[in-house]
Amino acid sequence: MRSKDEKKILWEISDSVGHRFRKRRFITNVILPQIKKHHWASAVAPAVHPQTLLLVRIDLIGDYILFRNFLRYIRNSERYRNYTITLCGNIVYKNLAESLDQSNVDHFIWVDRDRFIKDKSYYLQMMEEIHSRGFETALQPTFSREIYGDLLIYASQAPECVGVMGDDSQERPDQKAVTDTFYHRLIQVSETPRFEFERNREIISAFINQEIECLQPTLEFPNSTSFTLPNEKYAVIVPGASSHYKTWLGFDHVVTYLRQQYGLFPVIVGHGKADRKRIRALIKKLTPPIINYCDKTTLVELAFLLKHAAIVISNDTAAMHMAAAQGTRTICVTSGSHAFRFNHYPENFNNWLRFIFPPQMEELKKTGQFTQYASDYKNNIPIHSITVARVCSAADELLQDAKE
Repeated sequence: MRSKDEKKILWEISDSVGHRFRKRRFITNVILPQIKKHHWASAVAPAVHPQTLLLVRIDLIGDYILFRNFLRYIRNSERYRNYTITLCGNIVYKNLAESLDQSNVDHFIWVDRDRFIKDKSYYLQMMEEIHSRGFETALQPTFSREIYGDLLIYASQAPECVGVMGDDSQERPDQKAVTDTFYHRLIQVSETPRFEFERNREIISAFINQEIECLQPTLEFPNSTSFTLPNEKYAVIVPGASSHYKTWLGFDHVVTYLRQQYGLFPVIVGHGKADRKRIRALIKKLTPPIINYCDKTTLVELAFLLKHAAIVISNDTAAMHMAAAQGTRTICVTSGSHAFRFNHYPENFNNWLRFIFPPQMEELKKTGQFTQYASDYKNNIPIHSITVARVCSAADELLQDAKE
């Protein structure tokens, strides 16, 4: 174990360098990472345990859904089939991963991402936990790497650390030039904008050096569950979103339309303080009966609820990916940010999935500018320019065989 003085030094360096490189001076962005590297290298390295593989994936639920199908290919690959596999993941998807992926992952290490960023003692605890395990190989299979995952990979001090060259949407180029040095090998993949699931397939295929034929994300749940579904046919409404520019506000009119035209009972889902506030405001505009499941389901229960819905109408959220992966009729109302990656699924999903973009984005789809706008993390095209009529029309397309 390190002394308190050593831990203090490590924290001060990581606080300056790791947490989004807050200070922009050259000494902070370039020199201090090298000091940090020397500090770790001079520490007593743990004994390396042969045939151990660490996977670092501390991004969000939707990211995991578009990645998890490839775990079995790593598990069954010629190179890693006899390895002990540990997934270091974001605790927000713990319930989902431990329910679905126990057969492909031997051990889990769960990271509370918010605490990792803000809590000094917790940050050091997690870095020490990773460092002490003595992994032989460590992989972060993320195209748009963030410093937090990079630091966990670096803490492992594995003899083979593998990452993805990727883009610099989460780090400035000068920052990424530093974090690239944390890896022994960086996988090169196509930079052409593409569906994130296909990108993950390319990354894992390169990592295991085998072709992968998995064509679309899936969620495989047992048929039996203790969760009780509504007795009536229902539509799941997901009015929340991670950012204001992803939040569409016309759900009350859509709920009324679905009830009148298709007799669908509204079930509203969400999680967290911001969603609770939005859902309270939405419910005030609606006529009972309504089921409000905000903060009342696990991820597995939510997935089961989505699977059996007549239709799901959502902002750009993880729930949309969960529904699409189960073949549920789904409409995603989206501003179009990162469209090629997360909300512009391939054509083989067209039977049950629709994306509604702002009119300006629809016009851009006819030009070369669409790629530029859709690749941006955030764009300035207002989501509120999407009309209720367009969402209802998409619902009619998907529900044409359900109307009595």
